[in-house]
Amino acid sequence: MLEKTGNIFITLYNTISMIVNKAIDLGQGKIISIETGKMAKQADGAVVVRLGDTMVIATVVSSKKTPPPQPGLLPASG
Repeated sequence: MLEKTGNIFITLYNTISMIVNKAIDLGQGKIISIETGKMAKQADGAVVVRLGDTMVIATVVSSKKTPPPQPGLLPASG
């Protein structure tokens, strides 16, 4: 299904494999595309961002368990 909201966002949903693609028209012929659900399926989260001939993949992997506390180290979040 192709959904168009105004002339800025285009959202493509593939219900079989849950691929989501959003494209944003930045003007002057530049379109940035953000896609998730297609690559790096073993990661907890992954997104492919495209602008022209440039493509970047960003992935996130996290632990399901809380690590044991380590004396002398402060947590990164607070």
